[in-house]
Amino acid sequence: MQASACLMPQYLVGRDRAGFWIATDMSGSNGGLFKDKAAALHYAGLQTDLLPGAVRLIDEPLELRIGVPPRLGA
Repeated sequence: MQASACLMPQYLVGRDRAGFWIATDMSGSNGGLFKDKAAALHYAGLQTDLLPGAVRLIDEPLELRIGVPPRLGA
């Protein structure tokens, strides 16, 4: 039987240093800027088929860099 929970997050959701909400996948191939936290979480949830544990909300500043894996803080 296959586990339904995700062991590692597939998407990170947080704010950049300017305060914009970001959702980005762990490979850096998908993501975007959003008007609020709910919109960023909604996008990440849809991208991960609402798989438990697949989206992680972070407190550290997050950078959106498409094509590059996410970098926290920096």
